[in-house]
Amino acid sequence: MLNTIFSYFAFFKYFKVMPNCYMNVKDSLLVYLFHREAKKKGIPIIDRSLKIKPKKGKKIFILGSGESIANLNDDDWQHIKDHDTAALNYFYVHDFTPNIMFVELNMHSGLVELFERNCVEEDRFSNTRIILQYKHARRTKIYDKSNTRKKVESYIPVNLAASSKDEFSRLYANRNKAKFVHHASHVCALVDFCISEGYEQIILIGVDLNGGKYFYEAKSKSKNYPENKKYHELDIQRKDFFTLNGESNIQVHQSMMKSLSSKYSNLNVYEYFEVINKFHPGVLAVYNQDSKLSELFPIYKSQLPK
Repeated sequence: MLNTIFSYFAFFKYFKVMPNCYMNVKDSLLVYLFHREAKKKGIPIIDRSLKIKPKKGKKIFILGSGESIANLNDDDWQHIKDHDTAALNYFYVHDFTPNIMFVELNMHSGLVELFERNCVEEDRFSNTRIILQYKHARRTKIYDKSNTRKKVESYIPVNLAASSKDEFSRLYANRNKAKFVHHASHVCALVDFCISEGYEQIILIGVDLNGGKYFYEAKSKSKNYPENKKYHELDIQRKDFFTLNGESNIQVHQSMMKSLSSKYSNLNVYEYFEVINKFHPGVLAVYNQDSKLSELFPIYKSQLPK
C-alpha cells in the first residue's frame, strides 16, 4: 500500500510536465484495486521481486509469433533448446515447448478455449511456467476452473502512458520497481520480466514488426517442428476475433500503428525499445535480420558457428 501511495506522489510530482499524469494515476489505482480483487479471489500475483527456478545460464530466447519462427531450421532449434526460453501469447500452438509461457488473453471464447485445451491442459506444459496478464485474463472465464487456477500464475502490470520517448523515459526511471511494465505490447512486459530475472542477454525471435506473416501462416523449415492442425484452428479464431473488433484489414502489427498507440497514449513498440536500449544497453539482440528491430539491436545469428 505504501509503495502505491508513493507512486501516486511521484506522478503528481511530474504533473506539470507529464500530460498523461491523469491516465497514470488512474492506472495505478486500478493496479491497486486489481491486486485486492485477485487476493480476494485467491489468485496469486507475481511481481519483479519473485525469482524463477535455477537457469541454464544468463541467456534467454524470447519466441514471438512472427514469420521468422517458421524460418528456423533444426540446427537453430537445437541451439535455442540449449538455453532458457520464454514464449509469447499464441506460441503455445507450436510444438516446441518453452520454459516460460507469457500469455495475454483476448476476450474471445474461442481463443480462450483454444488456450485452455492446447496449453493449460497439455501435459507437455506441466513443467512450463504459464503466466497470464491479469488485466486481460480477469475479463474472461479463465479463472473459473479451480484446476486452471492451480496451473497458471498471473501478474498485474503498470502501463506508464506517455506521448513521447522523453516522457516515457522519465516515467520509466521513476517507476515502482516492483511492478512489471506493459507499455506498447505484451513483448515489452516479457522483456521487463527477463531483465528482472537477471538475464544478461535477451534474444528476440519472431518479433518481426515488419508487416509479414505469422509463423502459423507460413511453411516451416524445420523437420522436427512442422506445421500442425492447431495452426489452422488458431488462424480461424484470430480472424474471427479481429473481424468482430473491426481490425481485419490491419496489415501491420497493432503495436506499430501510430493511430492505435496514440489512442492509448503509448509509444509504438519500436520507440519503446529505443528507450529500453538506453536503460539496458547491450542486453537485447535479435535472431533474424528481417526483424524491424535489427535496426536497433545486433544480430545474434551472426555469432553462431557456420
